[in-house]
Amino acid sequence: MSTGGTLVIDPVFPLELIILIAAAVGVLVLWPGRRRACELVGPKRYTLLAVLRLAGLLLVTALLLRPSIAVTESPQTLEQKFIVAVDTSSSMAHEAEEGTRYAQALALLDGAGLLAAPAEGTSDISLYAFDAHARPLSADELPTAPEGRTTAFNTSISDMLDSLRAGQGAYGLILLTDGHDFELINPAKTGTDARLRRAPIYPLALGTEGRPQDVSVRITSYQPFTYFGQKALVSASIRLVGAEYEPLTVSLLREDKVVETRRLNAEELQQLNVHFEVREPEIGQYKYEIRVAPLPYERQRENNSATTFLNVVNRKIQLLLLEGHPNWDTTFFQRALLRNDKMDLDALVQYAPNKIRRLRQSESENELTVPRTVEDLLHYHAVILGQDLGPMLGEDGRAALDQYLEKGGVVVFLRGPAFGSSGDDSGLQPTDWQTLEKKNFQVEIERDGQSLTPFRLVASEAAAGVRFPAMAAARPSQQLKPLTAVLASAVRPQGDRLPAILYRRSGQGQVLSVGVDGFWRWAFNAGADLQNPLYERFWDQTLLWLLSGSEAATGDQLTLRLSTSTLMLGESVHFRLSGALPENMPNTGVTLRREDEETARLQLATGPGQSHPTATFTPEQPGIYTAEARLPDGTVQTSRFIVMDENLEDTDVAVDLPYLEKLAETSGGRMLQPDELAAFIQQKRSEDTSVEPTVKLKEIWNRPWLFYLIGLLLGGEWLLRRRWGLA
Repeated sequence: MSTGGTLVIDPVFPLELIILIAAAVGVLVLWPGRRRACELVGPKRYTLLAVLRLAGLLLVTALLLRPSIAVTESPQTLEQKFIVAVDTSSSMAHEAEEGTRYAQALALLDGAGLLAAPAEGTSDISLYAFDAHARPLSADELPTAPEGRTTAFNTSISDMLDSLRAGQGAYGLILLTDGHDFELINPAKTGTDARLRRAPIYPLALGTEGRPQDVSVRITSYQPFTYFGQKALVSASIRLVGAEYEPLTVSLLREDKVVETRRLNAEELQQLNVHFEVREPEIGQYKYEIRVAPLPYERQRENNSATTFLNVVNRKIQLLLLEGHPNWDTTFFQRALLRNDKMDLDALVQYAPNKIRRLRQSESENELTVPRTVEDLLHYHAVILGQDLGPMLGEDGRAALDQYLEKGGVVVFLRGPAFGSSGDDSGLQPTDWQTLEKKNFQVEIERDGQSLTPFRLVASEAAAGVRFPAMAAARPSQQLKPLTAVLASAVRPQGDRLPAILYRRSGQGQVLSVGVDGFWRWAFNAGADLQNPLYERFWDQTLLWLLSGSEAATGDQLTLRLSTSTLMLGESVHFRLSGALPENMPNTGVTLRREDEETARLQLATGPGQSHPTATFTPEQPGIYTAEARLPDGTVQTSRFIVMDENLEDTDVAVDLPYLEKLAETSGGRMLQPDELAAFIQQKRSEDTSVEPTVKLKEIWNRPWLFYLIGLLLGGEWLLRRRWGLA
């Protein structure tokens, strides 16, 4: 509300100087020549001219004084209230000094009288529960136990602030929480947003005082298959809280027996990656576990180990690489395959017209020639295609690729279109790729890719803070063909996305198509492990994943194949009976057990468009599962897989005091102690929250019409003088 109004001036020059200048100018424009002017035009006309001159002069003087009206504004009185929010994420179920953190929160609210039913219309307390979002509720509606899967502070606090009505303010936001935040938004931003809304945040930290110790382990290597007798890596990420410079004892267990132990120092790291090299001399499936010995003051020890399974096969993977226009992507891909013990590579690279370089990794009596028939391709488990292959393969070789896919082969388009712009590969591709767009693109894993072994590997590295070099270029695409999955996208600098890696089943075969240029840059990632580079691990796991669903990798022997041996809760595992099927194939069932308890029975069945029986299972609980199938030949095959429920609310259990302190500091609040909650609320209620009236200046001089008026007065005076012969 505005009251009163006082004229104030803010002169450009000292007031005395402006008055002196105005007087001098007034005399100069009126006194000289007044008698002659009166004689020429008469007294009345001369008086009109003098009035116009003086009016213009006075307005110019007013501009130099810069007058304004000072108005006193009294701010509207706001209705103040407290917003009290209780963290209901699952981390609040961890132990505190007395019971769980959540139970301690409810006890504090009850002790401060915040759970008592107030008289209608008299409460200045708004109660909220928050985890991924905030929701208002009454004391009777508070859940009996925390059940949220994650915590998002920025979103939840925004939800609470948005609930304030017009004319309503907040004494503050009181948060009863352990400070776990997985939204990864800087607390300074959240606190500043609350400060701008005049809503300081007062966190009350729940949990063990100080910064407790905690170690959590999760598997980061997902190798569905490896070749017997060759090395494989079992890798894990160890998250550390309160473990600065603590000695760590990390053990690798094979089938529950310790096979290797390392002693490391945590230094000042918050995350430590460990890799164990293993070799299996025989085919089969082997259970591996990485375990960290508990720290002296560690209370939560259930997350100190993680388990995975390693599947060992007895055949090297036969690959054929065809390239008609070599570049860095082809070169680095070829080098990665040559260093891989599981792969046996043949390569044909045309480096000039009718000049082909042949590379055969293993000795053979047969000469390596350009494939012309499907029989030339069926020897290979997968065929990798580069670009400009039309002159090399010809029409016969192109037709052989179609037949190869129909018979269950795997084709990888390493660089988008393989036959130039002629469209000869449009029948094979999941989409029609367009011309390369040269920009820096970041690759991001999409939802369809996050459940797959190689892409989960990339996502886990990104979650650990690894930044991957940008792709040099990407290809826009036209409409995707039916049943095409986008496993990864290329993100433009402005944020829009293009498909980067596509997957599609074609007949009985599989097609993987890459639409970005510059994958080789991943081999030079600044944070890469030079002994085990992510680039090589990614392509190793990608080829193994593709072959896990290919008939070419099994031979004639009937085999129960699993799509993966490690999956997250909510994902599905796919079973497939591979090999040469007998006539009149009888029904084959799969019995699933978890911890020796039967959980499901599946029936392998051949669906439309399928050549072999399949089944799908979606676990409802984490744990180690055993799949047992009795095959038509009377043999029983057993495979195991592990289902993980990787909820960071349950693995990172330490109270995050630095986060809460930063949140309070930037919002204008402070940390609360458990024993001061009731007194703090009474103190804030008794504080004078009125705001001092403010004085605002409303400028009079800075108006367009004033300048127009000055021009009109002085211009009109000049026109009249000119007309009357005085100009």
